[in-house]
Amino acid sequence: MPATTPVPGRSVGAYGIAVPSTPFAPRLNAVDETAPHWTFTVERVAAAPPLTEGPTSDFAVSGALAPVTFDDHRSRTATVDIVGGTLAADADTQSARFLHRGPVDAERLIHPTLTALGALAAHWSGHVALHAGGVLIDGAVWGVLAGRSHGKSTTLAALAAAGLPVFTDDLLVIDHDLTAHAGPRCVDLRASSVELFPAAVQVDAVPGRRSRHRLGLDPASEQHIRELLS
Repeated sequence: MPATTPVPGRSVGAYGIAVPSTPFAPRLNAVDETAPHWTFTVERVAAAPPLTEGPTSDFAVSGALAPVTFDDHRSRTATVDIVGGTLAADADTQSARFLHRGPVDAERLIHPTLTALGALAAHWSGHVALHAGGVLIDGAVWGVLAGRSHGKSTTLAALAAAGLPVFTDDLLVIDHDLTAHAGPRCVDLRASSVELFPAAVQVDAVPGRRSRHRLGLDPASEQHIRELLS
């Protein structure tokens, strides 16, 4: 199944936020023009920057709890220590930087980096961010929840193969009016299940982590989703 190709001049993003098409293309969705627009830069550094001093909370990022450090309990800035780099985000300026120590490509930035930013943006907006997938069935988004390594993404890939529109893989964001927001157009699979899905391709592993296989999903957009739900 093809990944979406962002349309020039249209806002693109995931998890209810708009981000630059570079460096995340081609896995993004066309999003509503009213979505919060975040800037995003990638910087290579020689050593890991220190985390911000302040309260630390555990956030569900990439299927595991990752430490997120806030300046204080009401802070609108935070840093997330992702393997191989650090994400620094500022809610007031709606800007994010990913400081990394090695090679990085769009596939790695899509997940887990954009997933972490989506979770933070949801937190600052007062939205619900669940470590869950989602699928569109009978005019509604149904959450697919499971613990780590318990088959959530494999189930979503099977639903996609059966022709159901998969809404999101690893992060389900729900806003104040119970509107859910689509994730990037891909599902990440473990080696143990990848043989079931020949269309999945291997992507570069995050240093020190398992190799990953990624199954592309059909394009989605806020308008497309509204039509499916109507």
